[in-house]
Amino acid sequence: LDFSQKQSFGKLAKLRREQKNLPIFQYQDRILELVRLHPVVVVAGDTGCGKSTQVPQYLLSAGFSHIACTQPRRIACISLAKRVSFESLNQYGSKVGYQIRFETTRTTSTKLLFLTEGLLLRQIQQDESLDQYQVVIVDEVHERHLHCDFLLGVLRTLLKQRPNLRLILMSATINIKLFSEYFNSAPVLQVPGRLFPIQVIYQPIPPEEQASRSEKLDPRP
Repeated sequence: LDFSQKQSFGKLAKLRREQKNLPIFQYQDRILELVRLHPVVVVAGDTGCGKSTQVPQYLLSAGFSHIACTQPRRIACISLAKRVSFESLNQYGSKVGYQIRFETTRTTSTKLLFLTEGLLLRQIQQDESLDQYQVVIVDEVHERHLHCDFLLGVLRTLLKQRPNLRLILMSATINIKLFSEYFNSAPVLQVPGRLFPIQVIYQPIPPEEQASRSEKLDPRP
């Protein structure tokens, strides 16, 4: 092996070790089992447990094709597509791609597509039964914004027409019971732990804004 090949093998070995260290790795078989048995599955885990990058790869390796994974932000679609493409050793824009407004890397060979919820809703207008997808993953459902909530309602109706469609809801450990009950007591898989500590840092409020807020809260005339 030449030097560049040794480097490539070294990076690949390091990547596989990192994947095995993710909290979600030990739940791979259980996730696939639930997806095969149930039309809707809720996967709940803290940020950093690996659900956004690993679950789509588990589905691909298990033989599922034509997977849609929605994200609330366009930048997340692009970054996740690049990361999953790198980890799965697929050429970027081939088997793994993204589609956002006015921009796409989707081809006829794309099996996993990251896209925004709004774009998936537009696709449903053209393809009411979503025959182009075998599995739909809705990530970050706990954020509960308008597009996401509307999409969940449409998908719940769609599941009655397409019992072979599989839906995976991925969420932080917030209001899990709410999503499970909405989809007829769908099974919930909780993934404890995260790979790295998370620190929330708030931007200081400028003095002029502090003054204006105090004035608004002052009950005096």
